[in-house]
Amino acid sequence: MAIRPTVGDPAYKKDEMLLLNKILYKLRRSHHHWYNLFTSILKKMELKSSPHNPCIYSDVDNNTDPSSTNKSLHVGVYVDDFVFYSTDPAKEQLFRSELAKDIKVDVMGDVDYFLGTTFTWNFHVVV
Repeated sequence: MAIRPTVGDPAYKKDEMLLLNKILYKLRRSHHHWYNLFTSILKKMELKSSPHNPCIYSDVDNNTDPSSTNKSLHVGVYVDDFVFYSTDPAKEQLFRSELAKDIKVDVMGDVDYFLGTTFTWNFHVVV
């Protein structure tokens, strides 16, 4: 990919172009490339996009039985950011390890704020 240097930069000649070896953050299309990479990884993990919102991925089957022990994982993606949760800590850990095989991700703990939504977590101990 070739780009023009910043206008007026004295380090470059008027008609000089820069050749990039890879996409860098803050370029016009870098968010689109990141989204495509990330969603391809989710699809490789066999997570399915919601028919109602293509930015929500999950591994939910169509089992509506409330007594089912099937624990699902949900991932919400927005441009170059994402959140995920599951009721099964082992499934969350598996997701993190599978993701780490393809990309470096810093998991920042429980989400407090995402896309204008504030999250409050209540943890209950089941006896």
